[in-house]
Amino acid sequence: MIYVCKIGEIRPIKTFAGHQGEVNCVKWDPTGSLLASCSDDITAKIWCMKQDKYIHDLREHSKEIYAIRWSPTGPGTNNPNQQLILASASFDSTVKLWDVELGKLLYSLNGHKYHPSNPYSPFVF
Repeated sequence: MIYVCKIGEIRPIKTFAGHQGEVNCVKWDPTGSLLASCSDDITAKIWCMKQDKYIHDLREHSKEIYAIRWSPTGPGTNNPNQQLILASASFDSTVKLWDVELGKLLYSLNGHKYHPSNPYSPFVF
């Protein structure tokens, strides 16, 4: 479950349910209207405050997704005319870049390798 809360309010203003595993990271887009989340259930999801269900279910990774980040592009940024992109990083050793409007995979970056001698930083270049 993801709860969106407003300071001073007793109850969440929004509750998002859809992940089947632990949620590892949530991030707002530059406008604050879209929320991205990633999970041990091997999915990333994009949520909209105007809807109760996710608008995109991103399922191209093969292992848990531990981090997500929005590009500094699109509405609400210094680069408003460039496409808004979401990046997701997974224990499958890939970073994937997503088209936010369509919910489709744009690129898969495969340059990371597992490094067993450093368990706190599982990837090295």
